[in-house]
Amino acid sequence: MNRMNRAAVVFGIAGLAVGAWAQVVSPSIVREGTGDRRKALDAAELSAWSSDALTHVSDWVGGKAPASGDLSGKVVLICTYSDWYPSASRGFAVAERLAAGKSGEGLVVIAAHHAKEWDKAKKNAPKEGVSLFIGHDKDGKFRDAINSDQDPDFYLIDRAGQMRFADIATESVDAAVKQLLGETSEQAAGIKGAIAAAKDKADREARRTDAIRSNVDTRNIPEQTFADPTPEAYTNAPWPKPEKASRESSGENEGPKTLTLPAPGSSFPKDAVVKGRAIILYVWSPKVRSSYETLLREMDQEQKRYGRDVAVIGAMADVRDRDSSDENQNVDPAKLIEQARKFAKSMSLEHAITLYTGNISGRDFSGDSSSSEISIPWVAVASSEGVVRWEGPPSAPAFRAAIEGVIRADPGVKARRAADEKYLSEKK
Repeated sequence: MNRMNRAAVVFGIAGLAVGAWAQVVSPSIVREGTGDRRKALDAAELSAWSSDALTHVSDWVGGKAPASGDLSGKVVLICTYSDWYPSASRGFAVAERLAAGKSGEGLVVIAAHHAKEWDKAKKNAPKEGVSLFIGHDKDGKFRDAINSDQDPDFYLIDRAGQMRFADIATESVDAAVKQLLGETSEQAAGIKGAIAAAKDKADREARRTDAIRSNVDTRNIPEQTFADPTPEAYTNAPWPKPEKASRESSGENEGPKTLTLPAPGSSFPKDAVVKGRAIILYVWSPKVRSSYETLLREMDQEQKRYGRDVAVIGAMADVRDRDSSDENQNVDPAKLIEQARKFAKSMSLEHAITLYTGNISGRDFSGDSSSSEISIPWVAVASSEGVVRWEGPPSAPAFRAAIEGVIRADPGVKARRAADEKYLSEKK
């Protein structure tokens, strides 16, 4: 762990933990992509964007392609989508909604459909006054030009004509659009100076943190006393918007659910400390190999990765075969508890393992993917007051973004971090 990351553990400088300049300025914007492609996208950010890439798009709905006059001084949202692919179609709906609501504030939306099945795609012409341009990337060359890999991909150009956000998560689009619409052309043009100042400030904070850490081992910081945030603080926090797919996969479209924490003394190797922490509760079963073979150790890594900012809890479910009349399915709760304890001990797990006792309100689980119940493994990401902010399978790409989004927004996490910082400062 380098100096910058160590500072993030102590003080919660989320941008420094990621290591990219843009995260210092815009910590709520989640980038997508990995490896060399992500490096190339990062390099493209803050550079002037050429509208020449649009020459690869054709068959513009309504016969009108965006001209330079349509884009000058505007915030431009680019969306690649495929009408036949559900998640990409939902991504286009986000772009379409923003065009309808934000065109008057200076937003222009350009949506480029995939080469396949353009003839079958819905092509509703935008209403008068809505700056929405829909076209066909018939050869895939537009996607190549912007380094797009999978629909939907979102890119944002600021009022100064710079690529500000390259390939961001769907749940980050609203926040990114809001940020750029709130800037003037002059402010956008001066963003590099603002970033340099932010990085300089962060460097100074990191150096101060290193000086403190030389005297204090952060792993052994005792739990600090601090006041819980008000209900209003949680209500007004900028929580990440849940992926619609995660709710659809559960068969429901309801409001937020809550977590019931395990009773004291019912977890192994020890109870999870949840005060001032986001909560990751995942459901697994010894009867469903895919839910424990690698997942338990992966979740242990999540606990180590996020440190004091999260509490990971593995809830073991007693999955039963509905088609069986075997009375032996009624397992003694004491035996279930012992089974959970053995799993935690044999795998040397550091995070809490307990029994699933309806911890996610209203959720029942099954080991059968064809069941009307939810198939495990399943994971819920909750804020520190126990409200579920995201849920879905742990393999979902949005899972990691949900963790980081909740940590950034959670007033309880911020309060705990402030208490930790005060303790460390007094140890100088």
